[in-house]
Amino acid sequence: MKDWSEEILGPNVNHKKGFAFKSNWFQEEGTPVVKVTNFTENSIELDGLVYVSHKIAKEKHGYRLNKNDVIIQTVGSWPNNPASVVGKVIKVPSILNNSLLNQNAVVIYPSSKINNIFLFYLLKSNNFKGYIINTAQGAANQASITLDSIFRFPFYLPPLPLQKKIASVLSAYDELIENNSRRIAILEKMAEEIYREWFVRMRFPGHKKVKIVKGIPEGWDFHRLSDIFRFEKGKNPKHLYIDFNIDFYPYINIEFIEGNSVKYVNESNMIYCSKTETLMLMDGARSGLVFNGISGAVGSTLSVIRTDERHKFVLHGYLKANHETIIFNNTGSAIPHANKDFILRMLICLPKSKQIIEEFNKLYLPIFDEVLNLKSANENLMQSRDLNLPRLISGKLDIEKLDIVSPPGLNNTDPTEGKEAEAA
Repeated sequence: MKDWSEEILGPNVNHKKGFAFKSNWFQEEGTPVVKVTNFTENSIELDGLVYVSHKIAKEKHGYRLNKNDVIIQTVGSWPNNPASVVGKVIKVPSILNNSLLNQNAVVIYPSSKINNIFLFYLLKSNNFKGYIINTAQGAANQASITLDSIFRFPFYLPPLPLQKKIASVLSAYDELIENNSRRIAILEKMAEEIYREWFVRMRFPGHKKVKIVKGIPEGWDFHRLSDIFRFEKGKNPKHLYIDFNIDFYPYINIEFIEGNSVKYVNESNMIYCSKTETLMLMDGARSGLVFNGISGAVGSTLSVIRTDERHKFVLHGYLKANHETIIFNNTGSAIPHANKDFILRMLICLPKSKQIIEEFNKLYLPIFDEVLNLKSANENLMQSRDLNLPRLISGKLDIEKLDIVSPPGLNNTDPTEGKEAEAA
């Protein structure tokens, strides 16, 4: 580290605060306005964005965002609520180039001596997170940080060529994670389409030979979901760990599911989920969304769908296909909640014959397995990224000794290739 210089952030950056856009300006289309409530662990969630007219956007052009802009959340919660924690650092995705920044956040522009992507990972480090929490102020339910405290952050800065190498290595992890996430989305869409074809359009194998009686195929019946599954809600752990340990389990919350954060628990009284089970988001703006199961300890905003082995995939498909109805019937005003009573009263039409469901499971399983493989690869990538980030940023790990390789079982082929025809 002999070539590294001791710095503080302020003299090395410029900044731009967000603007307090008026709520009566918001509409359903136009130029997107990014709020801190749209922030994920590393980026910006597209669902839930609000918009202003192009006229207002032109008037407020000084608050426009560019791809890869680094933003710090200046007002939020304390660390016990990581989804909205003060000091969260995100990077603007290309799709939101020319969007507008709302209040309670600030864009940080590095000088020519700091690489912008290196700055992003520097501010993602635990050193910055710990510094921000120690300097934050506010009440029990809200914390804030000042620009002055942000600018006093001390750090060691490597030469620019080394910054670019470090940024490239860490970006490679995130690019692989993003690529895998896109593949997962394609596979899950294919699985949902198979369910709709068999159980909504009723075009299951042999359907042409089956009579329709009272609107449903002969030999099929309606069942309440309460007869088939039950909810088991997750819990808040007493302690969360950043570093991986062989005795720990991944902590499953929305940030983990979306590939933005990996934390671990080691508590026997938690609710645990297997990879073949389904999870539903029970609290928050997106309550009612359904996810494939992940092996780990389930957080308090999620529930596990507990059912028998035969119905796991069919139920997953049903809940995905009916997510709009589920979300429409959420309860709560300030904080929405999934309406368990309503969901358990919903009806699903199933065949009495086990053969149809077994054939569906055989078709669904290979797609599901590929999704699990990609999710496992992302878990490994996130663990490696989070392990190497502080070591690279601090100079404890020699960049020349680190190689980015694909996890076992991954190659450059697209696992969704050829599946579209099979699904059809």
